[in-house]
Parts: sequence; C-alpha cells; structure tokens
Amino acid sequence: MEICDESNTIEVGLDVATLGFPMGEVPLTPYDTTKASQVSTFARRGIVSSVLPCACADPHGFSIDILSEGGASGSPIFRTDDPRAIGILHAGFNGAPITYGVPGHLLKTGLDIVTKDWNPDLTKIPTLAQIVEQYRTQGAQGFDWTILKVPRAT
Repeated sequence: MEICDESNTIEVGLDVATLGFPMGEVPLTPYDTTKASQVSTFARRGIVSSVLPCACADPHGFSIDILSEGGASGSPIFRTDDPRAIGILHAGFNGAPITYGVPGHLLKTGLDIVTKDWNPDLTKIPTLAQIVEQYRTQGAQGFDWTILKVPRAT
C-alpha cells in the first residue's frame, strides 16, 4: 500500500474511508465460536472532522467521524478518490463516532527510519492466498446454535 505523505492533503470535510479487521485477529474465520468472527474486511466511510492542532500543511493528527472498534488500529485511512493511505487509524472512543488518525507524513517518516536497514526473513509467513486456501480445504463449518442459549427468567 502506498502512503501519501504530501502536505496539505488532510483538511476538514474531506471524504475518507477506512478498511480493516476490527474485533478480530484472523481474517476469513467464519463460524468460530471462541472469538469474534469475520468473513471479510470492514469498510467504513466518513469525513475528516478536525485537523490537529489546527488546519496546517503537516498536522500532528486528525479525527474522522467514523466509529472504530477495538482491533481496528492500524487500518489505513484513505481518500475516497485516491487509494493511497493519508494516515492510519490510531484510537477511538467506545460507542462514539470519533476516531483519531496518524497522518501519512508522520507514518512515512517513521517507517523509513524503522525499515532503513531491515531485511526480515518472511519465508515462514503465509500469504493471504495460502490462508484462504487452508480454510477452503476444511469445507463449510456448521454453526453451533447452543452457544446462543439465553437463560429464561423465572
């Protein structure tokens, strides 16, 4: 994913979207009864509601009017007309449609510093295609309705 680190990109009223896996740690795990289950990413749309500390070329942060949930941190935030990430989702308030983002210029600078001399061995990390194939070979999984039993009032 390309990061947009250009100045003057983030402004109040800008149409944005996020894409990520809130409330879950493993994609494509339908019918798992031990944790939140997600079949695909969550895409949400909103606007930039504030630029922090104020409207400027390279802000310290920004907020969007999109409800975020636990686990969504790190999800890209991008303009609806440009696939480059203008930032990443950082934090939100439980039950409130206010989410904070880290601007792309700070993200890009940090990544450049951290990965300058980084040569990780990724040979043992499966690709998304391999993960999907692993779950496909297991076939459809039935859902255990007994976990949804609600105690009756006496």
